[in-house]
Amino acid sequence: SVKLFSRLLFSFLLTLPLSGKSDQATLRCAQDLARQYKDYTYGSGSNKIDCVHFVLNVVECRLGESLPVNARKAVLISYGWSAEETETKAKAGSDPKLGGVQYALTTVLRKGKMIKPADAMPGDLVQYWMPKQNGEWFGHAAVISKVEGTMATILGAHESANAVTELKTPLNLVGTNRHLYIVRIEN
Repeated sequence: SVKLFSRLLFSFLLTLPLSGKSDQATLRCAQDLARQYKDYTYGSGSNKIDCVHFVLNVVECRLGESLPVNARKAVLISYGWSAEETETKAKAGSDPKLGGVQYALTTVLRKGKMIKPADAMPGDLVQYWMPKQNGEWFGHAAVISKVEGTMATILGAHESANAVTELKTPLNLVGTNRHLYIVRIEN
């Protein structure tokens, strides 16, 4: 009866992940910005926004301040690398600067915590690199809005949708053909 229910509830609670709670403040910033950019298309220029600039705006909203130049460059992965250099680094997955927002928040600003894919939650920020079907590597940045098992729904500026939206196809958080850099803001 009541004792059995209490024991069952306690046992169930022990199975829940202890990695922390979702970052609703970051998710709210992303959702508010998505509404603000609802008529924007993907890219740069008037009424356009790309993935890393969307994520930069989310971080600045969440922290309540503009980022210093070095942190902005880190989020934008703006190091003067050629496309070939970037792709070589992406394939290798060995340069922490490719983590973009993760590198900016954990190393440059020290206001974030690296998150393992298994511990990803709504409100976490992700920069990832993976190969296209033709073998060419590409990067993308977004905010995780939902996690179900190893699949994450991401909210951001998406070239494939030509809009700021949640992608219909979830991101697989596991796999050998990708490099994921996930971060949770801590401030």
